[in-house]
Amino acid sequence: MVQAMFGNAGIARDNDALREDGLSSLGFVIFCLYTFVLIGRPQDYIPALVPLRPALVITIVTLVVTMLKSGRARAGESPSTETKLYALFFAILCVGIPFSIYRSQSFNFVILGYVVNLAYYLVFLRHVDRIERLKRVMVVVTLSALVLNLVWLAQGSFTSGRYSGGSRMFDPNDIAFVEVSILSLGVSILLGRYRAISKMIALSTILSGMLLTLYSGSRGGLLALMAWFLLFLALPVAGASKWRKLTAVSVVVSLAVWNADKINLDRYLTLTRLQDDYNVSDEFGRAEIWMTGLRALMERPLTGVGADCFMEAVGLQRAREGRTEKWQAPHNSYVQVATESGVFGGMVFLVLIGTCLANFSRLRRRDITSQGEVAGHATLFLIGFVSLIVASLFLSQGYSMQFTLYFALSAALRRIAASVTSEPNQGAGLGAS
Repeated sequence: MVQAMFGNAGIARDNDALREDGLSSLGFVIFCLYTFVLIGRPQDYIPALVPLRPALVITIVTLVVTMLKSGRARAGESPSTETKLYALFFAILCVGIPFSIYRSQSFNFVILGYVVNLAYYLVFLRHVDRIERLKRVMVVVTLSALVLNLVWLAQGSFTSGRYSGGSRMFDPNDIAFVEVSILSLGVSILLGRYRAISKMIALSTILSGMLLTLYSGSRGGLLALMAWFLLFLALPVAGASKWRKLTAVSVVVSLAVWNADKINLDRYLTLTRLQDDYNVSDEFGRAEIWMTGLRALMERPLTGVGADCFMEAVGLQRAREGRTEKWQAPHNSYVQVATESGVFGGMVFLVLIGTCLANFSRLRRRDITSQGEVAGHATLFLIGFVSLIVASLFLSQGYSMQFTLYFALSAALRRIAASVTSEPNQGAGLGAS
């Protein structure tokens, strides 16, 4: 039944994996619930869940069950490059805590907050060790995003020409970031061999996500969306012929025209007049924020100002320079990470991103007759990750779960590709059997 739903991935399995790590194992089911909590964030729209700390609780439960139920690690298997770099990045954040301008704030952020991202990454690699599981997790992520989209559409409203989802966690710019990051996973499901219900979920997620992105008025989100479609049109994608690609573009254009009265076109058009934008010329615009943050970094180049302390650092830096003391978010993930973790931390973060890009690019060129499914997913993950990188140029999302998800997708796909055997009958495409 599983093979009929998801296709035969041709992955070599040993007896221990068959006994202890089956697709229906308790550990994997809880991991899927874990994914829903972290991506779908029910605590954001069900206030009663907030005091229960669902993200932290499900993290602990998943770790315990995973250790009890999962099979042993493969003999001789060494951590991937992504894992080594991500562990190093987390270690750098920890080392920076004693040198932070606000040690308690950095401690709470890293040890009680960002540790959830690291835990998810490690558990992801423990459970997602074959193509069937990867595809199931993609459905869970897409379903999680759909639930979040429906809540945002139901509870949100337009303010000053921009749509807000009514969430304390995500502003309009963040909403666009989330939607662009999930887009490739939904398209993978549409193009692959999945059940009809999974394709319906994916299509609903894509269409609602497109609407929210356009409604948000996020110029960074629009640039990221444009980058996604340019790469989608330019790169060969298994299962997507030229006419299918053009149809997809036509659907999005039609969706935009149909909802033109709700889209803040004037705001988007300011991209053609950047020289007049306050972000370029104003004392409190983004360009000045970035420069102020980098000056704060130069005063603490080794350790940075401490995780989650960018706003305070900018305010103090302004005061030292005799300017108005104003705390502001970085609005750039790379400036954010570098300023808070130091030059070395920023470099590790960029190398980790580059490693994932190189891995997706390498895997998408795999022999289509033996690893067509891996290559198909790698292509769409590459497109999605590039779009996420573009969106992150304008948002404070350096520690987001979306970055962690793509780091995990890269490491998992690397391992899956290494274990796939060459079987001429496997066929091409995202779900061939």
